[in-house]
Amino acid sequence: MFKRIGLVLCFGCAVGVVAACGGSDSESDGDGGAGGGGTGGAAAKVIGSCDNAMGGFCKEFVGSSFTAASVETMCKSLGESVFSANACPKPDLVGTCVVGEGTDKEANSKYYGKDAAATATTAQKQCTALKGEWTAAS
Repeated sequence: MFKRIGLVLCFGCAVGVVAACGGSDSESDGDGGAGGGGTGGAAAKVIGSCDNAMGGFCKEFVGSSFTAASVETMCKSLGESVFSANACPKPDLVGTCVVGEGTDKEANSKYYGKDAAATATTAQKQCTALKGEWTAAS
């Protein structure tokens, strides 16, 4: 369990590094430069995701500072994560931690596990450490 906490915290730090090193304003991901990462109450467009099945979490990148290329590079650098241009898988979802909501660095960490209570407790603590907002799966 401690390995998972460290990996998620490290993953959160990597998000900040990738966001800070994101592409220039002239780059486009094909959405016409839609601007801001805010969701305005609507579901945010997922630019890419990194799924770490072994660690029991997946991170969706929705902020406008991310590009598919930057997310894929970060996923590869983390070793155990697999890049996808789609949203995270849904089976066994325990909850979601949203970090940077409404900003160009918004990312959603999805936590999975067969032992939902234990996973939720650990994930919520990680979310708090990342200054995120935790929502339990319904």
